[in-house]
Amino acid sequence: MNSPNSVVENAAAKAHTTVDSAASKAIPAVDKTAELAHRTINRVADVAAPAADWALQSGQQVSEKYNSAMDTCVATVRERPIATIAGALLVGYLFGRFQR
Repeated sequence: MNSPNSVVENAAAKAHTTVDSAASKAIPAVDKTAELAHRTINRVADVAAPAADWALQSGQQVSEKYNSAMDTCVATVRERPIATIAGALLVGYLFGRFQR
């Protein structure tokens, strides 16, 4: 008859063998999954980089146009302050009339 120690040792050895077998089968699947994830990330990065560059350039262009328009407005107000104030009052009056 088998002693309790030998039964436990046999069960432990069998469990170790089963775990080792499962691990050896799982490693290639994990490697393939990791490789696929890396490829996907690289593709997304390749697509996102030009889009980010475009967004940055567009933002800079908008900023430049805003600054140009602001400079033009400031120059106009400094050259003709009375005409600018009269024009603003006229526009405000017309908007007020249309709101009624």
